[in-house]
Amino acid sequence: MRSFLLTILAFVVMALPMAPVAHAQGETSLQLVKSRQIFSGSYKVYGTNRNGSKYKGKAVIAVAGNKVEMSWLITSGQTYKGKGYIKNGRMVVDFGGSSPIIYTIDEAGILHGKWDRGRASEMLVPE
Repeated sequence: MRSFLLTILAFVVMALPMAPVAHAQGETSLQLVKSRQIFSGSYKVYGTNRNGSKYKGKAVIAVAGNKVEMSWLITSGQTYKGKGYIKNGRMVVDFGGSSPIIYTIDEAGILHGKWDRGRASEMLVPE
């Protein structure tokens, strides 16, 4: 069942259009939080751009082994897609910006990311 859900999530991620550079924005959430393991699922997005402006939206993460595919839908209507990997408790996702987003996970299962070479940030809260 889990592999079927991952296949569906991967299809949804692949169906979203790829955006250019600028970034805005069961076991389907982070359930094994104690181990700080990242799982496929949907997340609420809260972010701050380099200029200090805020954004919100939704993200979907599809995890297969240590590989990750991710899509974002920002409330302003912008969409983004990215691919990356998980290593040493961090998730690194290249979405086409000047630098990737690097996420860490806290005890509550929330992902905290930095992008634009650390000048912008994003928080992903499991839904």
